[in-house]
Amino acid sequence: MLRNKIKRYQRQHAHNLAREEMIDIVLKWQCSRGSTQPCRMLPEKELAYVNIAHNCRYKYLDWNLEHSEDKEEDGTKYVPGEVRKPRGANRSIRYPPATHEGGFYTCVIQDLLPFLEKLSEGWTTSVQVVVRPRLMTKDEQMEMDAYHAARRQAEDALRLGKALETIKKERAAVNNEEMKWMKARHDYLREELIERETENLLRQDPVNYISIGIYW
Repeated sequence: MLRNKIKRYQRQHAHNLAREEMIDIVLKWQCSRGSTQPCRMLPEKELAYVNIAHNCRYKYLDWNLEHSEDKEEDGTKYVPGEVRKPRGANRSIRYPPATHEGGFYTCVIQDLLPFLEKLSEGWTTSVQVVVRPRLMTKDEQMEMDAYHAARRQAEDALRLGKALETIKKERAAVNNEEMKWMKARHDYLREELIERETENLLRQDPVNYISIGIYW
C-alpha cells in the first residue's frame, strides 16, 4: 500500500514537472575534510546559476548526521533553554566514512540543467536527476483521477463525521444551558409563590402567623 502511494506521488510529481517544464535534481559538491560547514567558494561567473537553483531548493543534504562528532544521549535530562546537539550517527556502529559533501535538492527549469552540468570541475560538483519530467498516459491519468476522487470522498466523509460530532456536542451544550435556565426559572417561580403565599397569610391573620413563626 505504501509502495503504491509512493509510486502515485512520484508519477504525479513527474507529471507536474513536465507541465511546468521543470526537473527535480540534487546538486552536490565536495568539501575539504577540514571544513566545518558544507560550503565552497564559487567562481563569480558560475554563482548566478547556482543561486537560481538554490533559491528553488526544497531540502539540503543531511550534513549534521554525517559530521556530528557527539551523539545526543536519550537519557540526558532536558534543561529549558538548552541548545542541544543534533542527533548524530551511533558511533558504536561502523558506518561508511563521511562523504564530506555539501549540496541541496531543487526543482529548476530544464533550460538551466545544461549550465549546472557544465560547472567547472575545480570544486568537484555533480548534478544528479531525482525525478525526470514525464506526462502521464491517458490510462494513468484516469487511474489518478479515480484515486483523487476516492480520496476526496473519504476526506469529505471524515469532515462530515467531525461536523456531526461537533453538532452533537453543541446541541448537548445548548440542552444543558436550557436545563439550567429552566431550573433557575423554576426556583425563581417557587420563591415567588412562597413569598406571595406568605403575604396572603400575613394579610389574613398577621398575629397568629407571627406567633406560629415565633413558635417554630
